Amino acid sequence: MDLFTQELGWIQEFSTHFPIKSYRLGNKTFHAPAEALADIDVERLMEADVALYRFIHSQKNHYLGHFLAMLYTVKGEVLTDGVIDTNAALLSKIPAHEAIAHIRSFIGSFTQLRKVCSTLFPNDFDSAQSDGSKSHPERSRGAGDPSRAWQKMLFELSNTPGYPGMHLAKQARAWEALPYFDAEQLKISQQIDRLKNTGTK
Repeated sequence: MDLFTQELGWIQEFSTHFPIKSYRLGNKTFHAPAEALADIDVERLMEADVALYRFIHSQKNHYLGHFLAMLYTVKGEVLTDGVIDTNAALLSKIPAHEAIAHIRSFIGSFTQLRKVCSTLFPNDFDSAQSDGSKSHPERSRGAGDPSRAWQKMLFELSNTPGYPGMHLAKQARAWEALPYFDAEQLKISQQIDRLKNTGTK
């Protein structure tokens, strides 16, 4: 995996398009996500993001498989833990250059979503670095495993009027739920700022 991760580290261009539409592996047909992850739910996005982080930092192949299993799914299949493990084992065997293409597409797609949700992801897109280059989308998000931050966000989303309950929050379309939650967080932030300004007068 050393060569794989070295190549991954040099990725500079990203996409929102998943070029390989399907895989036939074992007795299953796995289908690609929609352009820019338009059809992905919050839980799968969260799991994919965490798995990709852990793969990049550990170079362990099962994290790559788990990441791919959140993107490429079988129509009508319920993603239980056992199903995910089986699918991850199958998808982890795809060629490295194809896996890198999927990582490029995921990062590009998630970057677009994070730009829309600047309150939830405020430090993602800093200005140019000291050498004039732009910060890497996956390296500008701060240190540490994102799992805890995702769990906190999911809990708070499940307590909003728009997505009440953990099940609804997990199954919600990410491109609908996260911008909604971002707007709710912005309202709260603005209310706090107004209270602070009133208190200083």
